[in-house]
Amino acid sequence: MRGALFGLVASMALISARAGDAWAQKPRVVVEQFTGTSGDKLRQAVIKMLRSRGYDTVPDKAVAVAEANLGLMSVADNYAVAAKELKASAFLAGSMAGTTKVTAKLRLKDASGSPLGDEAWSGPTIARTLVSVDSNLGAKLDEHLGSLKGNTKPEPVARAKEPKPEAPPVASPTPEPEAPAPVAAKKRARTAEAENVDAEATVAASTDDADAGSTSNLLHGLDAMIGLRLYSRNHTYKDLDLTPSKQLRPTQAYSLPKNSLPGAPSIVGQADYFFHPYVGVSLGGAYSVGVYSKEESQIQGHPCNATACIYRTSSYDLQLGVKGRYTIATTELTANVGYDRHVFKVVPEEGDTSPPQVAGVDLQAIRAGVGARVVVTPTLAALGGVNYLQVFRFGEIGVDYFPNMKGRGGEGYAGVAFGLPWMKGLEARALADFRRYVFTLNPDPTTAERVAGGAVDQYIGITLAVGYRNL
Repeated sequence: MRGALFGLVASMALISARAGDAWAQKPRVVVEQFTGTSGDKLRQAVIKMLRSRGYDTVPDKAVAVAEANLGLMSVADNYAVAAKELKASAFLAGSMAGTTKVTAKLRLKDASGSPLGDEAWSGPTIARTLVSVDSNLGAKLDEHLGSLKGNTKPEPVARAKEPKPEAPPVASPTPEPEAPAPVAAKKRARTAEAENVDAEATVAASTDDADAGSTSNLLHGLDAMIGLRLYSRNHTYKDLDLTPSKQLRPTQAYSLPKNSLPGAPSIVGQADYFFHPYVGVSLGGAYSVGVYSKEESQIQGHPCNATACIYRTSSYDLQLGVKGRYTIATTELTANVGYDRHVFKVVPEEGDTSPPQVAGVDLQAIRAGVGARVVVTPTLAALGGVNYLQVFRFGEIGVDYFPNMKGRGGEGYAGVAFGLPWMKGLEARALADFRRYVFTLNPDPTTAERVAGGAVDQYIGITLAVGYRNL
């Protein structure tokens, strides 16, 4: 009798405890994308801590789907709407950056986006800073999340095993009255559907996390893009000698593309790989073929004035070198030095009685420059940079036309990058660029067949590309 009484009391206590757990709903937290050069490492540590303490973290895939459905670039655009869609109680944003002193910052917000609290840690290295974060992050999360209405501080996931009481003769619970067949069937269908959706979401989230982790490790240090560039070219001679014996053909200007095109298309690609936090290698290029351009003359009565002389062209670019990077707060500064090659060839049509005499160029140069990337918002960054080009080889124009020529050049670019929701690190980039070469031709007027004081070769382009960044 005494054993049966003990078993009954233990069973009632166990049922009460489980009912209490059911009523004490755990907060559902959205961990936003962190900023800073080491933001990803801090984010993974935070997610791991949240899960170890029993908090429900919303999978990245679910967040991306919700953002797409709501038309948001990120949940930060409208916390209240995102919270309702994701059934989230809180949002967690953060950043970690620095070199000689690494600083980690976290901000916890409620479902409306109002701040619940801010925390910060610092250390001499990333590893030491993460150790500091791990030492008291759990307690701070409990403190802030425990203040949310309707939530209680959760217990850690690992619980002591409950003692198994002696099996008492407990009366069977009174069964609920059976619902009519159609209603019961619908209820079972809804329950099964909900269980399947939850299972699929959990599996997908687990798989995505594992795949993202392995891919992230493999591609860590990569900043790459591929896209389409529309560009124009204008090559002009200066101080042209147009005497019959020493004219440089009737050409003064040579432009690309011809009038019917807004720009000549080319495929562009760029990849920077940082094998060290501050140092990496850079490779880039562009290629276009089959684009037509026109030649114009300054001599009155020349056929090219009445009917445009149209020629097929091909062009490609190649850049390779080393690149350094340094981050200050939300600004990434870069410096590069390397080799640059720009080739532009004019291909006369078969049977052309007046082929172009604007020489093809094969400009090889030493390139040195600086750049910057400034984070404007979590999903928007501004890009820009300039490069100096010291040309040491010129190709056909330097071999057959002006063997004593010298030249140099410069280029600049500016644009923006927008974060895309379908994959972490994926972004769309829009860039405008300008490149200009200036040549001093240095002909010998007494022996040269072609005489001109100088030349300018100028290019203007617009690029639309898809980029991937994992730094």
